[in-house]
Amino acid sequence: MTNAEAQNSGITMLDINKNGEISERVTGVGQEDWLDNTLLGAMYPGIKLALVTVPTEILEYAEGAAVSDRLASIEHKGTKYRMVGASGSAKHGKFYFCDALHAPALAERFQRWPEAAITYFGILTSNCKVVIEEQDAWVMVVPDHELGTNDCRYWIRRSLFNKLNLPAGHIYQARLAFGETQAKGLFKIMEDDVADALGVDIIVPESSIKPAMKLPPWSMTTMGLASRVTRGPIVLGVREVSRNLRFESSYTVLQNAPEEVIFTEIVPPARKMIAELTEAWHEGNHRKVVDMIGKRIPECGEQEDTHDEQFQTIEAVLLADGSGEMTRHPYVQNAIKRLIARWAYKLCTGGGLDLPAFTLADDGYLFLREGKVVSGSDWLPRDCAIVTSLESERGLCVRYPVRMAEDLLPMKHVNASKVAEMLVQLQGFSPEAAAWVAETQLCLEGSYSLHSETAKRNGGDFDGDMICVINGDRYPKFVEWRFQLKEHESVEKTKASRLRSPWYNLEFVALKTLGNQIGVITNLMSSALANGREDLVYVLVPELQKEIDGLKHNTRADRSILKGVRDQLQTPEWLGYGKVKSLNELPEDLKETLPSDRIGHCYVALRKDIKEMVGDVMSVGQFAGLLVGHTPTQEMFNECRTMIQVFAAGHGIIREAFERERKACEAAQAKLNAAIKAKDELEVGKLRKEVSKARASLRLAEEKNKHSSSNLHKVVAAWGMGKTAVRKAWCQALHTLVCKTKSEKSTGSIAFHAFPQEMVEAIADRTNGIRTTVAPKQVRGTVVVEGNSLYMLGGGKTYLFSYDEKARAIRK
Repeated sequence: MTNAEAQNSGITMLDINKNGEISERVTGVGQEDWLDNTLLGAMYPGIKLALVTVPTEILEYAEGAAVSDRLASIEHKGTKYRMVGASGSAKHGKFYFCDALHAPALAERFQRWPEAAITYFGILTSNCKVVIEEQDAWVMVVPDHELGTNDCRYWIRRSLFNKLNLPAGHIYQARLAFGETQAKGLFKIMEDDVADALGVDIIVPESSIKPAMKLPPWSMTTMGLASRVTRGPIVLGVREVSRNLRFESSYTVLQNAPEEVIFTEIVPPARKMIAELTEAWHEGNHRKVVDMIGKRIPECGEQEDTHDEQFQTIEAVLLADGSGEMTRHPYVQNAIKRLIARWAYKLCTGGGLDLPAFTLADDGYLFLREGKVVSGSDWLPRDCAIVTSLESERGLCVRYPVRMAEDLLPMKHVNASKVAEMLVQLQGFSPEAAAWVAETQLCLEGSYSLHSETAKRNGGDFDGDMICVINGDRYPKFVEWRFQLKEHESVEKTKASRLRSPWYNLEFVALKTLGNQIGVITNLMSSALANGREDLVYVLVPELQKEIDGLKHNTRADRSILKGVRDQLQTPEWLGYGKVKSLNELPEDLKETLPSDRIGHCYVALRKDIKEMVGDVMSVGQFAGLLVGHTPTQEMFNECRTMIQVFAAGHGIIREAFERERKACEAAQAKLNAAIKAKDELEVGKLRKEVSKARASLRLAEEKNKHSSSNLHKVVAAWGMGKTAVRKAWCQALHTLVCKTKSEKSTGSIAFHAFPQEMVEAIADRTNGIRTTVAPKQVRGTVVVEGNSLYMLGGGKTYLFSYDEKARAIRK
């Protein structure tokens, strides 16, 4: 496939309402809207893919029939689409369709098995950092643990890996297509000598193949190993490379800690963090502020004070602001308020734990010694974890979602030298071989390696799961408490039997996947702990596991059990503040805190110390002097005015759609409240259903609002990226017009979306602040304005939409 063909593979976003009517979202700008970096795009040049969203609320019979009928037959802009599968987003009512020409091949690829297509189609559509094709490769499929493989973890020869141009010494989350099947999971690198000895390029365990498909019969290789070997073209994509990360603290972790631990090891350093942030803010130390509440993008090998760091726009603006006045800019202040509110809620309910994070990896090894293949897996003691970036001897391995205290796995940490010693003692390696294996295949950067049976204890396997660690050096009492905990019987992932429906039932199988109760159950667990009812947590654990496994194994939580638990509990007040947008929405005290509510007590102890920091907002026009001296032309002003009109019209459409749903939801709730007050049981039952539907519609509107806003911002960013010459003049023209606006709703954000680097440099120049590099938005090409129409340039010219100046509206 040529690059031009790949770049022309786009994803159409369609919405189906409860009446079966179809509408299209404006897309085509973000990289996620295209198939360039997916297995599907490489395998099927020219394929037309649509991501279709359906209502997730409870539908009347007629409405359900209208939606089902539409799913069975979609025609849009002259293309007939057929459903071919879904991914993890199926629970949110999102399903993949492709053009009728390619649909039969994809149906066969998933064995015409609806449940498999709904579960695993996402393997083909996952966006990857890099995708390569090989026309002639040998792939060996082996039982799990053969040749050092493990649950969803495979091997790739080094010479093939080198074609990916990725750094060595890590573990890699990948997607693989070969023959008539596909695989997912992590891979490690095997040296060419062992690959040559086995006569293969890739070794894949059966567990990686999704779904298990027809392969050549088992045969014995020259090495005496049972395997299936295929030869032919492959497509390989790498999604992630392991690296050392930091996870945010969460109340789902902290709520399992004893109150003594919370008030001796968690609250004191959290108070110190509050004091540090307050002091940094008032001193104008925005570097410290960004480090504490921002989201800096880490780069390999970067130095703390270099100018090569990449920041999100708002963090870069804070650093550039040497005067402190930019914190009163409408756009900047709104963003800062959201950051502070989010940080405050996380700190008050999660305690601000420092949680180093890693890719969960296995202990498999594979190499050639004196002409013989040496391999092994699951040799590591079950209470040990291989991690090289932590000095602590002990820690708790955490994988989200945390179901119960037993999910905080107590682990002993071993480093590279200890791993080498263990390989000599337990596996009989020579010191030289042990040191080589430890360095190249086990002690990989950003990885945390466990025995597979240990990983299963909190539901983990080796397909890219991320874990974090409660460090024993930093939280010794927390870790010691868990090591001494008398455990209940653990709940592990169970492989429930899978249904296999006829292919013509695909649409109906898809609709059965809508919604899940994971969020509901985790909230119930938090309520149970807050109410001092740990016993109910263990009632909920199996139900949560059913929901987690629901898409794969057709399991669902028992709603009657959930209701029975809910009826026994009082919901803690703090649980409702997770989406606040400013600090003043977080009360300084809680109306009622149960004696057993450890998170509530933590919240009350910390929230009163966090004070409002930002001053009053100023108008956009008061920042007019930021950009001067670049002499923009009248043509620049004219085009910038068009973009401002497009931006305003787009946000107007988004706001209006959301407001309609919000008002409808409020009206439905008001009717229900009135019926409850009137004790009209018949009307209450009817109106509860209406409220449920209205809330579901509002949630969908929120999701569409977020997506549409993001896409509009990317359109503006792609337009700005197209201005390769005299960018500061373009930025000045846009900023000048923004500052002259008379609209009270204007925040001046468009200039930051279109020319973030130029805005940051102007702020730094005018206020003597710090210059940094702003991370560019992930867009596929550039946008140009021709008359009143916008077009995308990148592998061709694609029409996006037009602006109707008379109606002040966007027309697709």
